[in-house]
Amino acid sequence: VKRGVKNGALPSSKYPFGQAINEKYEIPNSQNIKKALDEDMIKKIIDYVPKHPSSDKAKALFLFIYYCNGMNFTDVTNLRYENIDGDFLHFYREKTIQTRKEQVPVRLFLIDEAKEIIKKWGEKEVSTKTYIFGYLNDTMSIQEKFEARKYHRDQFNKRLKTISKNIGLSANLSSYVARHSWATTLLRHDIP
Repeated sequence: VKRGVKNGALPSSKYPFGQAINEKYEIPNSQNIKKALDEDMIKKIIDYVPKHPSSDKAKALFLFIYYCNGMNFTDVTNLRYENIDGDFLHFYREKTIQTRKEQVPVRLFLIDEAKEIIKKWGEKEVSTKTYIFGYLNDTMSIQEKFEARKYHRDQFNKRLKTISKNIGLSANLSSYVARHSWATTLLRHDIP
């Protein structure tokens, strides 16, 4: 319809969007809820000592996402030891594999804290093809990998919610919060 109005094939009265005052449908403004934590809250997470190993791993992966430039949880599940090159991690974003003509790998510096998380929580490196965090394996179909990612993300976020309560955070932790906290930390320090 918009194209038809723009090229004159349809009268502008046929375009349904506009201002409510003009009896048009007005698209509501989004409710942008802040999901980022400040550095004091991140410190609380770092200092928190979970009582259960699964919560300890969830805390570690939250921090791994934060330390690794806000990496997407799906990309974390896809990481293999071959993605580590000395002090750097390189990978292709799952989100853009099908949408970009030319794939450009993400390359980020692995800080010591991220390396320690891999050392403690990573699977034994049988080969460079070993998935670092063991959520996936090469015998899985594409559908099984999709379902495994969803299951593990749900479990991860469930454990993070418990951690949020235990340390008294007003916001629930999630992989999304880790991603946005990293980006917001950079902005607060005037880093583009």
